[in-house]
Amino acid sequence: MSPQPVSVKGRLDAAELRNELLGRLGLRATASDADVETAHNGLVEFLELAPHEVKSWAAARTTDVDEAFALLSGPEQSLVTEIEIAATATTVPRETSRPAGPPAAVAAADKKRRTQILGTIGAVLVVGVVLGVFFMGKDSAVPGISGTPTNQQTSASGGATSAPLDQAKVAALMQKITANPNDIASLSGLGDLYFASADYKNASLWESKILAVDPKNQKGLLALGAAQFNLGNSAEAKKHWLVAAKLYPQSAEVHYDLGFLYMSQTPPDKANMTAEWKKVVAIDPNSDLAKTVTQHLGSTAPTATSSAK
Repeated sequence: MSPQPVSVKGRLDAAELRNELLGRLGLRATASDADVETAHNGLVEFLELAPHEVKSWAAARTTDVDEAFALLSGPEQSLVTEIEIAATATTVPRETSRPAGPPAAVAAADKKRRTQILGTIGAVLVVGVVLGVFFMGKDSAVPGISGTPTNQQTSASGGATSAPLDQAKVAALMQKITANPNDIASLSGLGDLYFASADYKNASLWESKILAVDPKNQKGLLALGAAQFNLGNSAEAKKHWLVAAKLYPQSAEVHYDLGFLYMSQTPPDKANMTAEWKKVVAIDPNSDLAKTVTQHLGSTAPTATSSAK
């Protein structure tokens, strides 16, 4: 069966979406298929090396990047179909068999779909700059997105790696908690073990128990937020990190985590991301976190005088 002819409007819409996607990848409109493939492979390779703290998010973004690559490397009709599907899904009720919305609604759907795809690519490109801090071997006593749990292993290159659950340590910690349910150190240890093994559901359970004992526990707030983030519960992660930011406004890690969360949204919330990361620089201008976000924000670290304002 021969391919369905593409209308003039369809060609224009497809060309617009293709050029925007290429631009987000840092490619010109004249980019070859080989250029697109190279850019795609680079992003996928980076996401595969993403640190343990954001593995779940990285996996979801890999799927999105693959979808964008398929659109760019496929036939023109694929781009047209993608736009039409998004428009139909937005304007057609389940009971009807044909679009009933006005042209304006279809145009809005087209724009929304383009924004979703472009936002995904933009977020991944930002992550490529931001997550460099994880490969510097940074260790934090307060594990959130910006740090690693106490017992988590790191690779030779400094990246975090998933560790198998140490059942002996779990049993020992459980024995301590049985004797003293309010033993925060043991509760935290269990949370770290489960987090390191990528069991974010159980990590959340034990971090929640820490907050039941001490609602203002900084480590518990950050770690629970990180676990929820990896479970795809951005709203829960944000809730805990906002509490931490209110209680510990001078914690660079808190503001880094919030900035990362705003950046990971589709489309990215650049205003709040920038505000949070500027706080990171103001609080600890010489830290690896500050250097990383400064590189992305395209600004210089403030002087000690301006930081004190």
